[in-house]
Amino acid sequence: MVHDPDNDGNETEHRADIDANNDGDVADASDTDWDGDSVFDSGAYLVDPVGRALATNPASLGLLPRFHGISAIAANAVPTIAQFEALAMLPDIWQPIFQSRVASQNNGTFTISIPSGTDLTNLTTGQVRNTANPNNPRYRMVLLDSTGKNAAIKDLFQITDNAGTANDDLIWQDTTSPTTLPLPSGFTATNVKVEAQERRYTWLLTVRKNSGGTTAVDVVAFFERSFRAQDEFVYGDPANAGTSAAYSVNSAGQATSNGYDGDPGVSGVDDDSDGTTDNNTELGWPGSDDRRTIAVSWTPGSDPQPFIKQGGFLLDTVAGNWYRVVQYTESTTAGTASIVVDRDLVPFSTGISTTPRLVFYRGVLEVYPLGMRMTP
Repeated sequence: MVHDPDNDGNETEHRADIDANNDGDVADASDTDWDGDSVFDSGAYLVDPVGRALATNPASLGLLPRFHGISAIAANAVPTIAQFEALAMLPDIWQPIFQSRVASQNNGTFTISIPSGTDLTNLTTGQVRNTANPNNPRYRMVLLDSTGKNAAIKDLFQITDNAGTANDDLIWQDTTSPTTLPLPSGFTATNVKVEAQERRYTWLLTVRKNSGGTTAVDVVAFFERSFRAQDEFVYGDPANAGTSAAYSVNSAGQATSNGYDGDPGVSGVDDDSDGTTDNNTELGWPGSDDRRTIAVSWTPGSDPQPFIKQGGFLLDTVAGNWYRVVQYTESTTAGTASIVVDRDLVPFSTGISTTPRLVFYRGVLEVYPLGMRMTP
């Protein structure tokens, strides 16, 4: 999943290219261009089964390629909802839809009948997941016996909303792909609860391969992740000309501005103990905000307002680094923001990008670094 995320059998093609003479071009004879495209690759990408299926731009996010990571499907295929849910979603969150008493049970036809008064207006065979509709939400029936102590759970594949006073039928066999799924011997259902599976908790991986032969992986956990275009809007992307993003460090990691507090080093502190507070010799002092400040701008009314909040996360879509917002100031009328993050900004390698491209995600619960591992 990490080293061959598109399942094409090639574990080396996603490595960071080696620019031996540091000229920003890996087409030189002394350089190593792993995929042979004469373009300097950062070695960063997303393993994002959910996004590969549902995102507005499923193939990439900023400069980060997006892969499905599913070994059971072909390279660059688009996963079905059932496939990505099986891999990248917490499966045990179910939302009650309705409950009813059971009028009759027919094990031979895999059918539970319920009184006709049940409102099935918003629930039809065409809306539940079955072979004919694999991307529909998944529904299930929780069947209870008269004691309330015994239960059976069956996926709901078909619904027959009979006219008039006839009972309505809930069927737990997919007729287009029939499988015998009997209830336990002797089990008689007296009540049924119908529930829909919720896509509440999901994950993606950010992978960063460096030219030195190691790979860093982060697991990012989401709560009710959104795939609206504005929720994966990339600030600083040339395609979004009304936006910009800038780091307070250069490509060597050196501070280029006084940071969020406006002073070199830590504001009001004589960091280098030379008898003068906040002089230029303190610029970039370790632990100050000089190397942790990001400036973002956008065009109000044309571009979506970035989702910036204290404790929230942003993703650098050039090299795949995540940062947590420590503090920020924002002008929604001017379309500007200054942001301090939780660690020193990671500069971009020569030849990849000169400016950051950022996404401010909603619903990120936490980013979990899995540490370093060797690259194949």
